[in-house]
Amino acid sequence: MFNLNLPATDLAPALKWDGEWHVTLEVFRDMGLAFAVVCILIYMLMVGWFKSYVPPFVIMSVIPLSLMAGEVASLLVSRFAIPVLYFMVFNQPKPVQP
Repeated sequence: MFNLNLPATDLAPALKWDGEWHVTLEVFRDMGLAFAVVCILIYMLMVGWFKSYVPPFVIMSVIPLSLMAGEVASLLVSRFAIPVLYFMVFNQPKPVQP
């Protein structure tokens, strides 16, 4: 999403989209960050429990696969994909081009 931040200078005209969409992007960005941190903490906890790195990795590999399967199932059932992975992973705010 472009123009999420204030323009670098006020000399050139700029259009800033704000409101509910901006709040939604910020919330999903923060949720994605929290999701990544929690996954790392759970992995570390399981490494301590199993005293090995491979079994926790195999167990945790199910998480991204289940997110993708949930989106495919949503697309098949309702003909509308809920872009959770897009919001959480790929939709990070970009700086405004001067």
